[in-house]
Amino acid sequence: MSVIVEQNDNVLSLWKDFSQSTGFHGINKLSHSTNKLRLVIWSIILLACTTFLAIFVTTQIIDYYNYPVNTNMYTETHSEMQFPAVTICNLNSLKRNSILNDTRMENHYLKLSLLEFYATPSNWSDPFFKEQNFFENRTLTTVLKDHKIRSQVWEFHGRDLDAKEYVSFFILRSGPCLTFDPNGQITTDITGSKFNLNAWINIDAENDYFGESFGTGIKFKIHDPNEYPDFDGISEYYVEPGREISAAITKNKFEYLSKPYKAMANNYCRDKRNSDGTDYYSTHCFKDCFARHMLTSCGCVDFTTNNTLYCSKFDVENCTKDIDATARLLKSCDCPMSCKFTRYDARISSTLFPSEFYAEIFKRYFSPDLDINYYRKNYINLRIYFDQLKTVVSKQTPKYSAGEMFANLGGMMGLFLGASIVTMTELGEFVFSNLWLFITRFKTGGKTVIPIKT
Repeated sequence: MSVIVEQNDNVLSLWKDFSQSTGFHGINKLSHSTNKLRLVIWSIILLACTTFLAIFVTTQIIDYYNYPVNTNMYTETHSEMQFPAVTICNLNSLKRNSILNDTRMENHYLKLSLLEFYATPSNWSDPFFKEQNFFENRTLTTVLKDHKIRSQVWEFHGRDLDAKEYVSFFILRSGPCLTFDPNGQITTDITGSKFNLNAWINIDAENDYFGESFGTGIKFKIHDPNEYPDFDGISEYYVEPGREISAAITKNKFEYLSKPYKAMANNYCRDKRNSDGTDYYSTHCFKDCFARHMLTSCGCVDFTTNNTLYCSKFDVENCTKDIDATARLLKSCDCPMSCKFTRYDARISSTLFPSEFYAEIFKRYFSPDLDINYYRKNYINLRIYFDQLKTVVSKQTPKYSAGEMFANLGGMMGLFLGASIVTMTELGEFVFSNLWLFITRFKTGGKTVIPIKT
């Protein structure tokens, strides 16, 4: 035997039970209040609190999935630090006395210089160019024969260093350059201009030829040995001859979060290893991208790799100059910034070199036939040193962790409605019970069938 009863009584009983037992503040005021004004006031209060809670929770969740970050800066102190690599390039590295004195040769190098608009087209059918090996690919050795990259003395902590062990040649887009400590094998535990690197460089200015600059002297970069000293945006410092340069360097380390967090503005960084297992560096990525483009366009590589095969002089004039609008090319390379990298800032100061007194001393001990003007036209004394054995670290951290997000949401719920996990469970139970009754009512046509034992 069964009895059919109206379901409305069950819904009402569920509401009364929920309103009297729930931890939500103010709900019980709606079920017990006989004063209509009081009922309206509490209804408005609860509706306002619920609305504000929904707005704050939605805003918090949207902010969380925008992956905001905090950037923290702090200083690490060291007892010993790895010394950076220093890449030095002669602004006019072509060696005039190695270039045949011929108008056709001069016109070729004029076309590669800043005065290219004044050059005339080369007649490549002229046997002269074949005789001068213009169509032969070049090796590092043959390239260096045409350039003047000279250094007299390398000292570190006052001790002479073997250039063959600590200095390497690289061919960059601007031509051959030399890099001190390219493998990062030198460390220091001493600071100050009297220690660290002291280099004496002879630019051989009297042998200048067409180059990348109208001036004379060197440019140098201070960089992480792991970075390729090109395509990096690292500040270059220019030095004229006849100067003694002091560069006090500070090490800066940057650590960014990888995707989905944004490292800078709308850019993502890459925190992955290369396919060969080596660490990813954007400078090497750009180098490889540029070299692949050169290989595809010209059938050889430009001054951007350590391979033994380089473009011939013919290719340099007719191919590399056409795509030397490098900005357009580099934008097409998929080379986002590294998530972790190191940069070195330098405070540069200089003085005249040598002084009148020391010029006389140099003549007495080194070369009596050289006058002061020779040193001031050709020599640069470069001192690079750590100002302090410290690293300035700039590190990104997530603004919210999962625990903090959970705590923020819980705090808002408690502030507006006095809610907690238990009260949310009560609400879930109430909603589920009403849903179950709705399904039952739908099946029985609005009645609830209760079986009765007889």
